[in-house]
Amino acid sequence: MVFVPWGQRNDLSYASLAPIRDAAWAGLLADALAMVAVGTGLAVVVGGLVRGRGRAWATAGGALTSVGAVVFALGASAFASLVWHATDPAVLSPDQGTALLAHAEANPGHGLLLHMVGFLTFTVGTLLLAVALLRAGTAPRWLPAAVVVLTVLLFAFPGRPQDLAQAAQMLVFAAIGVVYLRSEDRA
Repeated sequence: MVFVPWGQRNDLSYASLAPIRDAAWAGLLADALAMVAVGTGLAVVVGGLVRGRGRAWATAGGALTSVGAVVFALGASAFASLVWHATDPAVLSPDQGTALLAHAEANPGHGLLLHMVGFLTFTVGTLLLAVALLRAGTAPRWLPAAVVVLTVLLFAFPGRPQDLAQAAQMLVFAAIGVVYLRSEDRA
């Protein structure tokens, strides 16, 4: 059994979220905090590994990854709060909660858009960081190549393959951190 805060990925319906409202809230907040930790950590690590050639790529990628992670977290936190309140039957009837969540999903500009733009910005940033590592040659080439391949897989195959690509990508990010920790040039 694999832990997923709710059934289908990106199923934002009342029927899916109401029975697990506390877990959905906690899962979204944990996801938000993890994204900030990964985004800023990866930016710092790659910035430490890339000091010469590829530095401009690392700077741009680090900025996008960090800002994207924070924007993602803002959107995820806002949506977590909305879901928790909209699915409280003491506040809204199931029909009202269903209508509110459907409205939020149909009109993403004031909530979900932050989440989506943050994820996209983070993703572009990680690709720029991969280019920086390739240019600098300070990490085994398979690591930044894996970031690129896994990013493509993340968008190409929805469902369980997407979950597996995301998990593998986090392992690659951790491996880049290990390279940094083992580097002799660390300040």
